[in-house]
Amino acid sequence: MASLYLNQVAPNPAWLSPALSVVKSAGLNQDGRTPILDVDPVLPSTEFQRLQAMAGNDTTLTYPNVRVQLWALAFATAAAPSLYLNSMGGTQGVTISGIAIGPGKVEPFSRAWDKTTGLTSTAQEITTHFVGDEVHCCIYGNVYHPNEPTSAPIPNDPNGPGSLLDVTGNRHRAQCNMTIKLHDAGDDLGFRMYAANPDPDGDQVFILRIEELQPRELQEWELDELAALGPWIRRTQKAPGGGIPGLEVVVDGEQYPVNLAREPLKDLEMDIREAGGGPEHKLELGAGEARPMQLNARIPDERFVLRTLEVTQTQDDRTVGGARVMVMTVPEELRKPPAERD
Repeated sequence: MASLYLNQVAPNPAWLSPALSVVKSAGLNQDGRTPILDVDPVLPSTEFQRLQAMAGNDTTLTYPNVRVQLWALAFATAAAPSLYLNSMGGTQGVTISGIAIGPGKVEPFSRAWDKTTGLTSTAQEITTHFVGDEVHCCIYGNVYHPNEPTSAPIPNDPNGPGSLLDVTGNRHRAQCNMTIKLHDAGDDLGFRMYAANPDPDGDQVFILRIEELQPRELQEWELDELAALGPWIRRTQKAPGGGIPGLEVVVDGEQYPVNLAREPLKDLEMDIREAGGGPEHKLELGAGEARPMQLNARIPDERFVLRTLEVTQTQDDRTVGGARVMVMTVPEELRKPPAERD
């Protein structure tokens, strides 16, 4: 059915929507999924950074004053109110309005996300929400207009939008996962995230476990997500060199396979604040608490090898949360933006 949309076609995977990105001035990391801390747009500086949603209209009508809502949520095993970043409006999010979208048109809706809005390395939400120099986060968006019957605003809720953010079944809504970093931040093998209690009213006890999975094959959405890592990796119908079917790496015209790890990591652990390190934790979390944690392991000296790590959060033998992280070893020169490699 024709309507306003953020995702005209459902993206695969759902959490890598091309409709959401960060737009930055020259000289900053130009990756659209890497927001940067401490971007200063105040003159005489020429820096800028904006969170942008591309909203479209495939009806025959013109909608004046379309609205787009945006949120930023720190990556965790479950959503908690304290994880919504104040630099993007907290649990209420921000609303961008005043833009008309004509039939068959796509228009940008952007909002500054920089030092002036609180996205700084010294802000309280940085020192309390972030571990080290980066955080993985989820950006959510919603487009609506009062006269467009299939759209609707997401109401303000002190616990956050939560289940109303249906990014898989509603083309008005979108999600794009990003990694916020410092200016010129160095690479870090630790993966930073949170253990979270989704109950806003009471303390809860959970069991958290981490393990390395040994998949025999990858699903289509996993192949698509890996193929979006950079221009040096792409989908293919073959399995070059006996690697993973559906993927290949091309560097300077040479083709390389992407392989699954032959041996599991021997020192995989979760390092949870005030709980220590280890592959399993019994953890009591306060109402709505989000506890910083880091996934640690020594990665062997290997090239184009894929590993899948899974964190499971259970309560009374029921799975109530979790996260899956895919890690691929890539030479340092390929992890730089294309302009720097040139």
